[in-house]
Amino acid sequence: MGLFDELWFVALFFVGFVIGSLWSALCLTRFAHTCHADETDTVRYTGTSSTGHTETGTIRYMECSECGRTYEHVNGDYPHCPHCGRRVVNYEP
Repeated sequence: MGLFDELWFVALFFVGFVIGSLWSALCLTRFAHTCHADETDTVRYTGTSSTGHTETGTIRYMECSECGRTYEHVNGDYPHCPHCGRRVVNYEP
């Protein structure tokens, strides 16, 4: 077996590895369990923190399209439903 044959084998192995990795990544992102978060209610609040400062904000109540349970969305980002763990695909805070 010459040097060319060994390099050819390594190149084929590398190409197969890359194609397999890309296919795995595609399957994980495209075919993963997803849901939609629908906003059901919005509440504005004003409160006093433990240090005496006044805080204001908005609480959004979101409902998962798959499990149907609601959760609070408070000035943050939930990339996944906290109840069923599905990836939220349509909501941008």
